[in-house]
Amino acid sequence: MKKDSGYAWFIVVGCCMMNAIIMGFKRSGAILFLEAEHALHANKRETGFTMAIGNSLTLFMSPAANIFATLFGSRKIVFIGGLLYSCGLFASRFATDMLLLNVTYGLLGGIGSSLCYAPSVLMVGLYFERRRALANGLSVAGSGLGAFILAPLIDALIGEYGYYATWTVLAGISLHLCVCGVLYRPFEADADDRPAGDEIKMETQPVSNGESNGESLIVAKPSRLSLFRKVFNYRLLTKPTFLLFLLYNCVSCLSYASNYYIAARVIEQGHSETTAAILLSVSGASDLVGRLLSGVISDRKTVNRKLLFKVYFLTGGGALLVFPLLQSLWMQYCCVVVTAMSIGMNTTLLPVVLVDILGVKDFPTSFALTSLAHGIGMFVGPPVAGWLIDSTGRVDISLFFCGGSLLLSAALAFLEPCVRKLEIQCCTR
Repeated sequence: MKKDSGYAWFIVVGCCMMNAIIMGFKRSGAILFLEAEHALHANKRETGFTMAIGNSLTLFMSPAANIFATLFGSRKIVFIGGLLYSCGLFASRFATDMLLLNVTYGLLGGIGSSLCYAPSVLMVGLYFERRRALANGLSVAGSGLGAFILAPLIDALIGEYGYYATWTVLAGISLHLCVCGVLYRPFEADADDRPAGDEIKMETQPVSNGESNGESLIVAKPSRLSLFRKVFNYRLLTKPTFLLFLLYNCVSCLSYASNYYIAARVIEQGHSETTAAILLSVSGASDLVGRLLSGVISDRKTVNRKLLFKVYFLTGGGALLVFPLLQSLWMQYCCVVVTAMSIGMNTTLLPVVLVDILGVKDFPTSFALTSLAHGIGMFVGPPVAGWLIDSTGRVDISLFFCGGSLLLSAALAFLEPCVRKLEIQCCTR
């Protein structure tokens, strides 16, 4: 099976749809959680904790999801994950307090989304090589597309049917994740694409083309032990540059729930929830444009992708710091556009930069560990930002916290050349 062409683009369609449903909701669900505060009589810290569980579990379980996908196939795992995620959203309809919402949306929905997310990204990495940046850009563009569509849709559903019924509609939409799983046909590498040293089991299978003509196909199937070894390479944790990479990615994700606080800030200034929903929709559209542009630009050989990856932290963090200081709604729109485009472009480059730094062979391990680092940041950030709001009574404090975390991650990222130089010196001694 050839990479970068043919059926590979159906994998991109499946991954894009997955990102639209799962990540699109995580970026646009602020309106629903603001409504949950009123319906369930919760404060900002409790709401932040619920979002933190759902967001972080999606990435916390990425190592386990990758193992399951490698051993049993991405198609089965994503299908099961889609069912779990849909059940979690539907069960959230019956949650009468934030504790139950922690279980339904946070725990059940988080596990389901993890089983969908990690295998989907892994499939794109397997099916593409030369055009990996473009394919990844198109795949993760689904996040911005989903946010652009879901933000006004959720606002309309709440206005028409109410808070509880909105969960039911979202559960029905999320069943399309099962369709994504069906699209993930197992990748069968050509002989030239197989990594050296893999334990391969050769199986002969009849060709199924509507006729029996006696022809057969030789299919290479790595043993499960070999596959397990490929998923986790713990030696990466001994590399200082990769540990620094994990650190600044973890710090950056302290700001993951910034859209929730952007919406809360706009409402605090006297604007309606519909205005906040439009702002989040603009954020989703900007995120979409940023991801597509990043995929096209970073495929050029003259582009320094690692440098761009770090610069996007700076621009996104700077815009978030400025946002709470603005009173003009149009200026706030401009800040949201810059922030969303920066985060979208940065997210698109993540898998590509990992492959550039460590190679495609260690991509499953590096991506799983990076996702774990992201999950830690997502788990810590929203409750801390919510606590800051409850303690001070000011929403702008949370935005300063989110912007500051992005700027701190940029500062750590620019230390990478120094750490790499020290690492090389230690290895040559």
